[in-house]
Amino acid sequence: MKRSSIVICLLAAAVTASAVNLPLRIPFQGKLINPVDNSPRNGNLVITFRIYDVPTGGSALYTEPMTVAVNNGVFAVQIGTSALLNTNLFSHASAYLGVTVTGDSEMLPRQPLTMSAYAFTSMQLVSDGNIRINPGIVYSTFTTAGNLALQYGVTGTTAAFTGTGAAVFSVTSSSGISMLDGTLKLAAASKGIDAVGTGITAATGTFTSSVTAKQFFGIGATTGAIKAADLSRTNNTVSDDNELSIPMGANETYTIYGMLKSSSTSATPDIRIAFTVPAGGAIDIAYRANGGTLTNLNTGNIRDSGAITAIIPIGANIANSIMVMGSVVNGSTAGFLTLQWGQNTTNATATTLTAGSFIAATRIR
Repeated sequence: MKRSSIVICLLAAAVTASAVNLPLRIPFQGKLINPVDNSPRNGNLVITFRIYDVPTGGSALYTEPMTVAVNNGVFAVQIGTSALLNTNLFSHASAYLGVTVTGDSEMLPRQPLTMSAYAFTSMQLVSDGNIRINPGIVYSTFTTAGNLALQYGVTGTTAAFTGTGAAVFSVTSSSGISMLDGTLKLAAASKGIDAVGTGITAATGTFTSSVTAKQFFGIGATTGAIKAADLSRTNNTVSDDNELSIPMGANETYTIYGMLKSSSTSATPDIRIAFTVPAGGAIDIAYRANGGTLTNLNTGNIRDSGAITAIIPIGANIANSIMVMGSVVNGSTAGFLTLQWGQNTTNATATTLTAGSFIAATRIR
């Protein structure tokens, strides 16, 4: 029985970001020689390739026999052609390739499998450091049979993780997700989590946020809120208008502007407005309104929300417009800028804040 020696050349393909859909295969070249007289082998030979996680002994994690054309001892194959490779094969600390020519025992030593230069980026998936998720790349689509589990910290820029069906997005309790300027959105048909900002953590089966509000980031970033439907009130209790509420981050400064449209069939109730800001925040907003007639102007300032409110006359059956503009210097607590309003004089004839009213904020610091 002839025994063979093999001179091995394991080629690592240079894979770029545009080649992420290439088949999972390992290029392999070698030369088979007879160790007795160093003569090259020829013909069609069955060669079996095995992958192990140990250099000797152990059980093969992967096996692929091939019929290989050997010419003057030289052959070239693509491991993974007939038996598909799985990326889990390389989740261990080391991987070794065993080669057996039919009729011989496995050649020794097994060959360690190492990375190509571009494959160094894959180290982020098994290291205990941060995993950077790049924008514009779809990493996986999760189906009812698939889960996304992040074992370590993740840093992403305008990245999105999407699950469908009964898929699970899970983060171990020691992990953290920092989205920088991006959005982390988990949505289902009937419910979901839309957390803009930082501080998303996970306990068993649940998500909690260490911020008290949705936040937006970046100098010059603008967000706003607009009323989708009319809202009528018949008392002088100044209370939140939940449709006109804007998130603001800690230690940030914003310019505020907006247009409020109010109406009533009576001139008696008028309207009173105020704004609330997160604890520690300071507000200074000027307002200008048509003061109950089409020509009479009513102006003033709202400072330190809750202490000063604006009382604005409303004319009967007149479209009253209230323009607001100012600033909010927020403190160390994230939260919301929220419009509050009610009648100035309680009256059975309702005061209405109409659809299309809006407020907006632009971050300037």
